[in-house]
Amino acid sequence: MTPFNVCSMMNRPDQSKDATTMVKNIRAAVLLGNLKSLPKVPSKIVRIFVSSTFGDTVAERNILLEKAYPELKKWCQEKGLDFQVVDMRWGVRDEVNDDHMTLNICLREIENCQVLSVGPNVLFLLGQRYGWRPNPATIDAVEFETILKFAEEDENATSLLVNWYQRDENSDPPVFVLQPVTQDRKDEWIRNSSSLSRALRKAVEGAVEANEINQDRGKYYSMSVTEHEIKFALETETPDNHCVAFIRTLQHLEENLANPKAHSYTDFISYTSTEIDKEARDRLTTFKEKFIPSKLGEENIHKYCIDWTSEGVDISDEDHYKYLITFCTTFVKDVKRLVKKGLSESQLLELCQDSLFMEVLHHSKFCLLKCQNFCGRKELLHSIEKYLSNPEKTKPLVIHGPSGVGKTSVMAMVALEQQNKRDCQTVLRFLGTSSHTSTIFQVMLTIFSQICETYKLTIPADVKLKRFADLVKYFPVLLQQVSDVAKDKPLIILLDSIDQLQSAYDAYEVKWLPKQCPPNVKIVLSTLPDASHILDEMKEYLGDSECFMAVEALSEDTGEAILNSWMASINRKVTAEQFTVIREAFQECPQPIFLKLVFEEARRWKSYTSVSENDLAYTVREAIWQLFDRLERQFGRTVVSHALGYISASRNGVTEGELEDLLSIDDEVLDEIYQYWSPPNPNVVRLPPLLWARLHSEIREYMVDREADGRTVMALYHRQFIEASRDKYLKDDKERQARHQLMVDFFLGTWSGNQKKTLILNQLKRTLEADRKVSPQPIMFKDVFNYRKLNELPYHLLHAENEDQMIKHVLGNFDFLYAWVEAYKPQHVIEEMDMIIAYPTTSKQLTTELELVQDLLRLVKPTLEYAIILKQSNCLATDMLGRMLHFADTHTCIIKSLLEGATRWCQKHDKQLVYATRSCYPAPGGPHRATLVGHRGNIRDIAANAEGTLAVSASDDGTARLWDLIDGEPILTFTGHNGPVNCVALSANSTRVVTGSADNTLRVWDVDSGDEVRVIEEDHSAYTNHSLLCISHDSSKIISGSTEIIMVYEMNSGQDIHRLTGHTLPVSCICISNDDQILVSGSEDKSIKVWSVVTGNLLADRKEFEGEVSKVAITDDRHILAGDKSGGIKIFSTLKNDNGLDVTSKHAIQTPDDARVFSLCASNDGNWMVVAADRAVLVYSINDGSLKHTLTGHDDVIDCVAVTYSDKYIVSGARDNIMIVWDLSTGQLIENLEGQQVEVSNLVLTGDIVISTSVVSQYIKLWSTEEKYISHYNLFFRDQSGVIAITRDKNFVLHYSTNPPEVVVWCCQRREPVLSQKLHNARVTSIATCRDNNTVLSGDVEGVLLIWNINTTDVISKHAFKDSIRHISIRQDDQYAAVAHEKKISLWDIKTNTIVKTWSPQLEAQDIIECVLLTNDNQVLCGMNTGLVLVFGKDGTDVRSLSQCKSKVTCLALSPNEDVLAVGSENTCVPVWDWKKGILIKIIEETFSMVSMAFTEDGRYLVTGSADKLIRIWQLSDGSFYLSHYIYSDLVTMAVQDNEIIGGTRFGQPIVLAIHEKPANVLDALPSSSSTYGLVDSQNASSDTQAVTNGDPPIDVTPSEESNISLTLTAKEDELQRSSSRESFKSCNSTSDNKAENTLPVTPKKRKTSSVCQLI
Repeated sequence: MTPFNVCSMMNRPDQSKDATTMVKNIRAAVLLGNLKSLPKVPSKIVRIFVSSTFGDTVAERNILLEKAYPELKKWCQEKGLDFQVVDMRWGVRDEVNDDHMTLNICLREIENCQVLSVGPNVLFLLGQRYGWRPNPATIDAVEFETILKFAEEDENATSLLVNWYQRDENSDPPVFVLQPVTQDRKDEWIRNSSSLSRALRKAVEGAVEANEINQDRGKYYSMSVTEHEIKFALETETPDNHCVAFIRTLQHLEENLANPKAHSYTDFISYTSTEIDKEARDRLTTFKEKFIPSKLGEENIHKYCIDWTSEGVDISDEDHYKYLITFCTTFVKDVKRLVKKGLSESQLLELCQDSLFMEVLHHSKFCLLKCQNFCGRKELLHSIEKYLSNPEKTKPLVIHGPSGVGKTSVMAMVALEQQNKRDCQTVLRFLGTSSHTSTIFQVMLTIFSQICETYKLTIPADVKLKRFADLVKYFPVLLQQVSDVAKDKPLIILLDSIDQLQSAYDAYEVKWLPKQCPPNVKIVLSTLPDASHILDEMKEYLGDSECFMAVEALSEDTGEAILNSWMASINRKVTAEQFTVIREAFQECPQPIFLKLVFEEARRWKSYTSVSENDLAYTVREAIWQLFDRLERQFGRTVVSHALGYISASRNGVTEGELEDLLSIDDEVLDEIYQYWSPPNPNVVRLPPLLWARLHSEIREYMVDREADGRTVMALYHRQFIEASRDKYLKDDKERQARHQLMVDFFLGTWSGNQKKTLILNQLKRTLEADRKVSPQPIMFKDVFNYRKLNELPYHLLHAENEDQMIKHVLGNFDFLYAWVEAYKPQHVIEEMDMIIAYPTTSKQLTTELELVQDLLRLVKPTLEYAIILKQSNCLATDMLGRMLHFADTHTCIIKSLLEGATRWCQKHDKQLVYATRSCYPAPGGPHRATLVGHRGNIRDIAANAEGTLAVSASDDGTARLWDLIDGEPILTFTGHNGPVNCVALSANSTRVVTGSADNTLRVWDVDSGDEVRVIEEDHSAYTNHSLLCISHDSSKIISGSTEIIMVYEMNSGQDIHRLTGHTLPVSCICISNDDQILVSGSEDKSIKVWSVVTGNLLADRKEFEGEVSKVAITDDRHILAGDKSGGIKIFSTLKNDNGLDVTSKHAIQTPDDARVFSLCASNDGNWMVVAADRAVLVYSINDGSLKHTLTGHDDVIDCVAVTYSDKYIVSGARDNIMIVWDLSTGQLIENLEGQQVEVSNLVLTGDIVISTSVVSQYIKLWSTEEKYISHYNLFFRDQSGVIAITRDKNFVLHYSTNPPEVVVWCCQRREPVLSQKLHNARVTSIATCRDNNTVLSGDVEGVLLIWNINTTDVISKHAFKDSIRHISIRQDDQYAAVAHEKKISLWDIKTNTIVKTWSPQLEAQDIIECVLLTNDNQVLCGMNTGLVLVFGKDGTDVRSLSQCKSKVTCLALSPNEDVLAVGSENTCVPVWDWKKGILIKIIEETFSMVSMAFTEDGRYLVTGSADKLIRIWQLSDGSFYLSHYIYSDLVTMAVQDNEIIGGTRFGQPIVLAIHEKPANVLDALPSSSSTYGLVDSQNASSDTQAVTNGDPPIDVTPSEESNISLTLTAKEDELQRSSSRESFKSCNSTSDNKAENTLPVTPKKRKTSSVCQLI
């Protein structure tokens, strides 16, 4: 097969356009599946063969090994290339040369380099030595007889030739074979080898002179290995692009021939002679001076001339050292030059970067490989052809058979024959042979891409290529599209070895496979019959025995034909006696793989080789082990067992370079190799490349090259080889762990970087300290991650069972974890940690801490993935510190070291950031397990199955989404509605989803495929208030409440069964009994009705309610529970009678204070009724109606309650943004679940999982009520009042608790309240602390001011003002405090406890003072609800106003010198004033209202806390944005001291954040996302300014739409929730309607803003 030669064409500029067209045509042909002319494309390997003579170039090869190769390896790694060197002149075992195959191996390696290498492939090192001239390993029989004729005159010569060359009739044509040097003939060979060479050459010379052998052929017999190599390498089209020659001359060498060293540098007549071999010298001179210059240009030939020394080339000689360094430097430059040239000139290089093209090309080449010498199977191939050509056969065809029976070859032949018989598109995938065929997800991605490109189809935008469920759903649609356009080019998809897929995505259940193929489309698959029940699954799934064909064992005749074909392809055969032995073995195991193994043995047999039945195995496993045993005899047991051990132990395979490095640091391997002589360089010891090259050539047939981690790796292809290798070489635990541990050492780079390793050579009784020159393994190569290390190192550490190193280098190493997360997705790292936790030797302590790290990754996963998308530094370090610092002292296995590493990362980061110095964010390990993000609209409804594995959500974005609750990942997106989806239900058997939408339709969806099954139209005009939907427990009926009518539909047909009418106003709630017999409905008409689900008859009508019925429930024993909005609760008992059902009132209950009922449910045992009544949870006995518990703790209306499956806990969700877990039996409050961030609208409990959603947010929260999570220690104080202060020493938080109403002192160190007391009789409005960290001032709405001690809560003084207190500000010296009332300000002397002064400005009736600041000279600044800032002079007469804000002032901040005032308001701007002069300096444009502010102590920065839960820092020098940081809640109080931001949030977080400034020597520009922040000049305050949060996602993009993956435990959910409801922002003095880009016109839910912002 002739490859396309595009590269040569590129050298002709006039044809470049044609070449570009050719490249396009090549790509199109490959993607079409054309197998006839596959192109040769550049690889990612730079592989250089070093050709030189043995002894005279040691110094050059050593300097290359020590200096050049490491630099080139690093340079290539940074460019994504593998650098490999093949230097066959290193010391080798005796046995390697015993079969005389060295020359053949060398030429084969040169050919490999020519095929694989991009750019350079051969380096020539020539001196004054012609080199070794070997005897030919084989000589054609006719030619040998001629030679023998000319040797007859010399009886000794004839005897030598006949003795050492033996005729082999198994060669076709016959040859004479040079006999191997066996152990018993070693001495004989040493005595006779030189004589044999002379006899052979003399006889050949006679034959040449007699013209019986031509002259060129005659030269072959006296040519050196080096000349063979160089001529072979230079006989190419463009050698200047690939070859470099270095020619060195030693002056005065011939004058020093008596020096013993001279024998290494030139050729002598004999080992003992001092006479030069002139023939060799002349041949070398001609070769160097004529042949090489005729092939290579001057740029590629480098000549050096140095003086002879007594040591030859001596690195200790100054001139020689300079020469060697120059040589080394020139070589490096040449290699880089040729690599760059190769990369730039190859027009096919672009295709190499085309992953789809390379993937398809790989499988096409693999297909042709498997088709070579294919024989037999005619009947099977005919049956397959008959099936594929029959248009009535529409189901996929499945080929099956046991391992080794030849399924892959059959599949390859099917592909080839189909192309030969018809013009078709073939899509081939030999699964498991490439990195893109390990999972069905990856396979489908590449298949879809190939099909769409070939047929010019476009995948719809709503099909998310990173969602497997979408691919499954789209597969049959795509095939139908192909069918419509493929009449002239049918499509055939062939997937070989389904069993080689990973089990992920339920690959073995084959639900991804379309059951039917449309016209012009065929699918063929193959699989093992007994692997993971795949064949059984397929038979059940497809349900047609005719679409299954078995591959049977080979017949004897077919086996013979195949063997003869294989033999003929290599010009070999066997004798009749030998064939008998083969036939007998094949009869025992008639499988192609066994025949292949037998062939590999038999091809080595000579006609004179005596074989018996004992020479062959009789099973595949035995045959493989027999192969391994032969390799061990040939190359050494240690070399073979360890090499195959490393390949088998690898995760995804090893590169050739990695394997050579591994064997080079394996002391056992080197000790075996260097048994009889020392390594060429005692300072640098490696595996001899020739040894690996020979071993590789022996096992190449059973290896496969594939892509893994961006590299080409080798792996054993066939399953039976993998299993046999592992059983033989890795079964022993000690050996297995040793292989993995050495791979650990390699990927750690333990022996790289000139690190010397002790090598003990036992046979030589010598110890060396030698550099092994292995590749370095940093985490990153310049800007490229070392994916090999990140993927392989944890795996090998685990299987080496080296937990200490696992902790040190991976799990407890922050730098590794950071790179791991950055290079891969966080979910990948979580799954890797699952693998480690599941390993049997993983310790309990490591498991505990690793689970916490997993939880951390789930918490920050969305933020991390956003950072990857935006190519920004991820927040792993800052979030880890903020969430886990409190674990440092108690979790010392990995968490302590991770925290130390995260701190170092922050302190050394090259960009500005803030990081926590105390735990201040929600910690991992608690009840909050995941956050599911994906919807672009608010979530209206949620449903889950009883098993706790699936949930489905309905959203305003017009979609419903199916979620995997185990992994927290999206499964399907149901699209089709033309309006918001208001309600959703999931069938009990998890096969159907039903959705109800404002578009007046119900839609039924298939869970497996995501297909829309049917559409039901009905009136949904009442959906604005009530959207009701449920499915019967037997999954057969749909119940829909719409307006005042209830419809019952048959699930399978969609036909309406019953139309239930009787309510006079819209139905508000429905519930079906567990036995599917009765349905209860409640309505706005103040009644409930009971219906028969079977007949549709009205069974009961109860109208004794005083208000709208808000909720109904039915217990298993058919008690009906109902509650209404007037506080009435009714419990009805039911009893069957002749008329149907008797519904009797059992208990009529009125809630305390007539609290409205918003929700109710029954415990699973039917004993208790749980009611959400305004802000309380009420628990009643169903039996006697008594009130058992009144549970208070919520600060707003409770919208939903539920009871866990075990009846242990009650969970309530309220509009105060929290959920509370209560103990059902005791009524004790167990845990506050804070994290929803918005009102909780819906709760669903399934197993131990609580699912919560809100109608004003786009995300779903998953919580666990398992004991280990629910008892998690809470790090935060709970605050909903926003009245918070923190002492300057950061030891105490003081806050006002509304339930019960008391002031709480919370200790930051102990993370628990230490004091709580009802100091005030009215609601506290402000708390302020003095700088002595002991004295506190607090005020309430009744005007009471208290001064008290933190440690004792003893009241020092009390004063009752007439007016309520709004805010308190303490002067910096703690002497005075400004007390703000609604209309006036009092100056309080803290020391004397007296009022010093009162300011009573004339204010309008609506004017109210919101906040106040007291300056050091007792001037007062007041923020007003009107947006004004009033400034009162010291004497109270000087009153000025600063007018800029148009909404309520929420906070004020003064610079340290008190010259600059920043004003925060409910508006989105921050005016910055020179307040003393009344000059507006700048306006900072924010995106949300301000909650708190403070200046840094040096006055360089302003820190703001806004209602989007972000802290932002602004530079005062130029008014530019500096950085932002998300803190998960509103920061309601703030101060900055010691370069730390301290404060408290409404969520109850004590915040302490260190500010890390950008290093002065780092000149990187700020990220583009932050460059739009800044201060707006006051003259242009109305100009439109776009604000994009630094490090945050764009406001109109949700993570799932960008990355198409589920986001768990998001750090940005509030930002996401607001993305669809963010108001356009304006300059605060502008009334223009300028809007921020990408905002959506949805009115935002108004947030609370702090009325108290204490600046401590």
